[in-house]
Amino acid sequence: MDRWHGKHPIPWDFFYTFNYVSGKNLNWLWRNWFFSNNYIDYTLTGVTDVRDGYEVAIRNTGGMYAPFDLVITYMDGSNEKLHQTPAIWEDGRNNISVKVKTKKKIRDARVVDGIFMDADPSDNTWGMN
Repeated sequence: MDRWHGKHPIPWDFFYTFNYVSGKNLNWLWRNWFFSNNYIDYTLTGVTDVRDGYEVAIRNTGGMYAPFDLVITYMDGSNEKLHQTPAIWEDGRNNISVKVKTKKKIRDARVVDGIFMDADPSDNTWGMN
């Protein structure tokens, strides 16, 4: 309250307060959510075998930085949910790989957007589904 009493803050004052309190520069997030025309649309582009498991490739088609869950279903019927925060896009890349460390074989994978709506959910799955 002391910080704003009698003042007329603008949105950047609010953003800078969060930056100060968190000790991080979150301008990449503020610009994306409040000053862009981006939209939420993720595309699961593939699953690749690597030495200690898999890498799941995801493209940020719409450009919006939002959280999502990557749900993996294995051949034995078990599931694993890997939560990803918006920080996965912090460096500005539109293509990322999520590492899945496992010895099990993946049957299918899907991006689940939770409360955020994906513009085109038809491209959020890979595998048998």
